[in-house]
Order: sequence, then C-alpha cells, then structure tokens
Amino acid sequence: METGNEPIGLDESDTSAFTKLTVSYVATALIVWRWLVECEETTPWPEVVKPGGPLGDGCTDLTVAQIAPLANALIASERSPTHFSSGLELAALAFRRAPCGVEDGCVAGHELMRKLQVVMARTADSVARESARLGFVRALALHRPRRRLDVLRQCLDAPPPSSAVAAMLLTLVTKETERAWPGKAGERQPDEPQRPFLPAAVATVEAQIALALDPGSKPGRAAPWLADSACAADVIGAALNALRFVLMREGCNVERMEPPSRAWIRKNEILAKSVRPTAEWAKARLAECDEDDGAWEGRMGFHHVLEVSERIVEFCEERDE
Repeated sequence: METGNEPIGLDESDTSAFTKLTVSYVATALIVWRWLVECEETTPWPEVVKPGGPLGDGCTDLTVAQIAPLANALIASERSPTHFSSGLELAALAFRRAPCGVEDGCVAGHELMRKLQVVMARTADSVARESARLGFVRALALHRPRRRLDVLRQCLDAPPPSSAVAAMLLTLVTKETERAWPGKAGERQPDEPQRPFLPAAVATVEAQIALALDPGSKPGRAAPWLADSACAADVIGAALNALRFVLMREGCNVERMEPPSRAWIRKNEILAKSVRPTAEWAKARLAECDEDDGAWEGRMGFHHVLEVSERIVEFCEERDE
C-alpha cells in the first residue's frame, strides 16, 4: 500500500528526472537569494520586509523546511562557481530574517547544518567560513529552546568534522545553558519543562569529555581527529568551560535557589569523573611534550585544560569550606 512517502523511483529510461528536480531547486534558490540580497540593500535588517516575495508573505515563510532544500541544492551545485557562495549567503540571510524559536527541525535542515559545519572546517576561503558560521548559528536560533540542545547533541554525536567545530558546538551549548537559566527561584525553564534543559546540557558536556579522554570507549562514535591530543584538548577545554560556568553559577547561588541543573549537587561526581581526570590527562600530555619540537600550539591547549580544571576544583573546594 502506498503511503505517499516512498522514494521517487527513476527507471533507466528517465534518468533526467532527478536532474530536472535539482535544476528546479537551484533556479528557485537563486531567485530567493537575489530577493534576499535586494532586501538587504533596500530594507536592511532588522527592518521588516514588506509582504510579498518568492516564497510567500515576506519573511514569515522563511522556515528551515523552506530554505534548507534550496540552500542544500545551491551549495552542492556544480553548474556555476558562484553557486557555492550564493548558497551560503542564502542560508545566512534567510535565517537571520526568519521567525526565531518556533522550529522543530527537519531532515533537510539537519543536512544543511552538516554541510555548514563541513564548510567551516574544510574551506580555505575565510568569507565562506564566516557565512557558514552565521548560517549555522542563525538556523539553530530558529529552533525551539529545547530542540536547540537536541540539534547540538546530534551534531556532536555525528561527529563534527573538526575539533574547532566541536569546540564551537560546545560553546553554543554553554550559551544555550545561560539563556535557559532561571532568573529567580521557582522560575520555570523555557520550553518543555517536563524535559529539563539544564541537566541534559550538563550530561552532554560530560559525555564529550569522556569521549575525548578515551576515544576507544565508543567505537564508531569518536572522530578520527580525537587521536590527535591537540585536537582533543580543543574539545576538552570548551567542555570544561561549560562545566565551569554551570558549577560557578550554581555554587554562587546555592543558598538562594535549588541548583537548576543539579550539577552542584553532583559536583563531587563531576569532579571525580570529568574534571580531575582531564587535569591528569593534560599533565601527562605536557610531560610528553618536547619544548624544542615547536609544538607550542598543542602545549597551549594542554595548559588551558589544566588551568580550567584546576580553577574548577579550587572554586568547589573554597565553596565547601
């Protein structure tokens, strides 16, 4: 029985169907891209664009589901050297003007966000990398608060194409944690309070530290670049900064409200499983370094991990006194 969701079957006598569909997406994407560029010239953001446009009623139809397939087709298009940069700009411009905080996500959106990560990691053009970063961050902002953590967790589990991208994702987890933090005792967390955001965010960070310290513990999940200790230090450093933020925010307010992420309640466990092991890991890596081998970038990363971990331990011990 047909459900309407079956993949389109292309027999050998009609192999041009898929090509025609791709061309249609590229053509539509170019129209939308040109319209957005003209909007920036005539109605610079944050001014509201007048109703009308190639996708419907102004910017209200600039959803991830609408834009992602177009940007995906344009970025992957080989019909013109300019299509790649136009696709990146399309995503960055469209997602800046789209309504924020209302999306649930879609397959095409997940595919586009993966493409944008790859561009950030593997494109030499700094303008293209920045367009990809803007497109990614703005696409994330369109999702509902809880869904943003789910999207970031999916990206981290994929895994990311580079340690720099992984560190950026963890920094975004920290920023989303700050946004979700209740302003006063008893205040409900935004979006789906039955699925508390903050404890899940802390668990995500802890999982990334565990994976970076022991990539072999999760076969198939660990990125190949984790074999490079300097790359692992990028991830661990960003994850420790996230834990430091949570523990310091809760530790300084524990008398005023119940710790919303429960990290402070679990601080001894977090110190034992995530913080102190990273300090020992960094000391071991520094002991292996030869100061004359020129690997100063790696040493800086190890020193950063050691410094942040020691500050977390020092803060927790001082608050316990």
